[in-house]
Amino acid sequence: HIGLQRARVIFITIPDLLLKGTSNLRLVHLCRSLAPAAAILATADDSQRAQKLREAGADGIVTPDHYIGEMLARTLMRLEKKQEILEEMDALESEDSAP
Repeated sequence: HIGLQRARVIFITIPDLLLKGTSNLRLVHLCRSLAPAAAILATADDSQRAQKLREAGADGIVTPDHYIGEMLARTLMRLEKKQEILEEMDALESEDSAP
């Protein structure tokens, strides 16, 4: 017994692809029923699944595409000079085209 009923925050971070016999959607439903006052944060493989998780009671959703986009934006904001931005973009393109 893990005391889920007393949880204040629940993180559901394993991608559906790796789960066997369940899904993040089922886990959100279960967690919401056992801990109605807890904040539930979950990951979704795409925006369609994210919407279903919200409807099931998840309070916060992270999708890989959104997270990667945010990281790229933050990196660009930290760069102070145009040349640094161009060099960073060239490096990203090189990584994408590498075998």
